[in-house]
Amino acid sequence: MSSFALMIRFLARGAVPPLRPVALLAACALCLASSLSAQDPARLGGIVFDSLVTNAPLADAEVFVEGTTLATKTDRNGRFLFEQVPAGSYTVTVDHPRLSEVGVSAAPVPVRLTPAADLFIDVVTPSPTRVFRARCGRMPSPEEGLLLGFTRLAGADSAVAGATVEATWVEYLLSLKTLKQDTTTKVARSVTDPRGVFQVCGVPRNGPFQVEVRSVAGGRAVSELDLLKRVVAFETFRVAAPAAPVQTAQGTAGLAGLVTDADGRPVPNTDILVAEVTRGRSNAEGRFAIGGLAPGKTLVQARAIGYTPIKVPAELVAGQTRSLTLRLVKPVQVLDSLLAKATGPSVRARAQVEARRQQGLGTILSTEEVNRPPGLLIDRLALVPFLRTDTRTGQLFLQRFGDQCNPAIMLDGRVLLGEERAQPGDGIIDRMNTNLIETVEIYRAPQIPFEFQGASLAADRCGVIAIWRKVAMGTSP
Repeated sequence: MSSFALMIRFLARGAVPPLRPVALLAACALCLASSLSAQDPARLGGIVFDSLVTNAPLADAEVFVEGTTLATKTDRNGRFLFEQVPAGSYTVTVDHPRLSEVGVSAAPVPVRLTPAADLFIDVVTPSPTRVFRARCGRMPSPEEGLLLGFTRLAGADSAVAGATVEATWVEYLLSLKTLKQDTTTKVARSVTDPRGVFQVCGVPRNGPFQVEVRSVAGGRAVSELDLLKRVVAFETFRVAAPAAPVQTAQGTAGLAGLVTDADGRPVPNTDILVAEVTRGRSNAEGRFAIGGLAPGKTLVQARAIGYTPIKVPAELVAGQTRSLTLRLVKPVQVLDSLLAKATGPSVRARAQVEARRQQGLGTILSTEEVNRPPGLLIDRLALVPFLRTDTRTGQLFLQRFGDQCNPAIMLDGRVLLGEERAQPGDGIIDRMNTNLIETVEIYRAPQIPFEFQGASLAADRCGVIAIWRKVAMGTSP
């Protein structure tokens, strides 16, 4: 019962000692104002950020305030707003069909609303590193990623359960002494669950690989993918229902031939595509035969693991089988690790910084900007609008959404430990001069590049300050 209601009840019963009229009216007005302010609704809003796939705000996500009937969807910028929410404690949850179908969701966010106040929050999906660790049971190496997705029956959009999803790729090893190249074929497999969901751990992060889906009924789908250095990627495969064998007949065309390498050796297990549709595969002797093709001019494509795909024109004639020899060539590739040994880490680091600059996620200070003005780095960082330094404690703070937090600090790609960070007059950052610095990258969570996600809890929760010295970038101080 409100204070105002109690006062009225006491007055009716004569339980309140006699008061002067002015004092009584003032007391009642105070109680009424207190009662009304306690019922004033609050506003609750924020942004939903997808740090898993797009590294951008998540549009069309469903946002719920648990314990109420309040629900809404994010706009194209990932923003949401509830105009009138009663004061109290709640939990905000987020759902998105693409994520929830594979069992990924943002962590619930507890909130406490006070009357007539505004509260804005961040809701962030798990980082790629955390999803990989949860699904694959280990931390990812710099070379491996995770492929998540669905298998659907073409034309029906129903789940394909029990299908085998097989990823195949070739690793190239080049000896810098003999300049001889060796190849090793790698395979990773998964089986779809009753919802048609699969996960393949350990696929290459830095190059193309082939994925083949085989259903229990004999349906098949083949695709070539590239994670483009991402830790996690999503893909949907549509598996065609198996068709009955088609025999070559009068009025239809056929195609037969041999697939070889550059030296004339047969290449088995080569996919043969006619007009962009997989029609057959070469046998152990590299031979193939396909019937029931439409007459006319077309393109024949051959794709095999470890070889560059080729396309050749062919004219098919009704009632005839065209003979064709397809010659594949192996591409010359060098692993990233060998490239790093040959060119040095500075080339890679410089290229990666430039790639992140083009993404436009954070603030990147060039050499000229770092030295404007010259002096101690800790003093230069204090001039960044959303960065604050505490000279008394030697700490660095990032300001984000009206609050401040301690970011992860990285030096030449390595996370600095607590005793290495800026200390009052004794830390690495405290003693570093700007003339030693090539560039500084500053990112505030949740807009953190994939390369820095999972570096530490501070990076995921707050942000990253990445400092690159000239010596690490191949530039003389």
